[in-house]
Amino acid sequence: MLKYFFILLICLWSALSVAEQDFRVVTENHPPVQYLHQGKISGPATEIVRDLLKRTEIEARIELMPWARAYDIALNRPKVLIYSMFRTPEREDKFYWLRSVSEHKVAVLALRERDDLDFRQLSDAKPHLFAVIRGAYSLDYLKKAGFSEQQNLFIAATMNEQVDLLLKGKVDLLFTDPATVRYRLEQLGHAPEQVKVVLELPELAQDLYLAVSLDTAPYWIEKLQQAVKQQRADGI
Repeated sequence: MLKYFFILLICLWSALSVAEQDFRVVTENHPPVQYLHQGKISGPATEIVRDLLKRTEIEARIELMPWARAYDIALNRPKVLIYSMFRTPEREDKFYWLRSVSEHKVAVLALRERDDLDFRQLSDAKPHLFAVIRGAYSLDYLKKAGFSEQQNLFIAATMNEQVDLLLKGKVDLLFTDPATVRYRLEQLGHAPEQVKVVLELPELAQDLYLAVSLDTAPYWIEKLQQAVKQQRADGI
């Protein structure tokens, strides 16, 4: 009888331990940094996150969803890890920032056949229509640069929709990482050469980060930060 009591206690403790964690990990499809491959979320940023989860013994499934939804969940709920995210002044005090997981380059892209598009600076592109992802850094940046949804911004939910709009000629331009667009074209069965860079913006290149929601308990923040230190010591 006593043996069964101890077994019950162990099972109860294990269940409580998992429930106490109750973490979520959210991200978007953003190849080649993170992407869905044969039913599994893969990519270099995802491998960093999986390693961190293993080191902290956090049991959580990585969830792939549109960026606006992922951001809203991380912004409003505790114990949510989110990646790969731009670290902007507007977001700085809304999350605990753990580490960079990738670098993101930014350029203006168009279909290669569009010989009429030639810009010296971003403002030259204002007469043309961009596709941008809802809730993304690119949308915020373009709005601050004087672009608007009423005139030259078409809001897409995902990278796939963004690329599809460009291929179908429904928009003129994209404002994102060329590597991401070319990877997505390959996955959709199109030649990456169909798209060209019409304006390089090297000054906008920056790191993408893994962050955790603010209402997460200090115990978990400390544990995650210590695991990041271990990763860096191990060259990850």
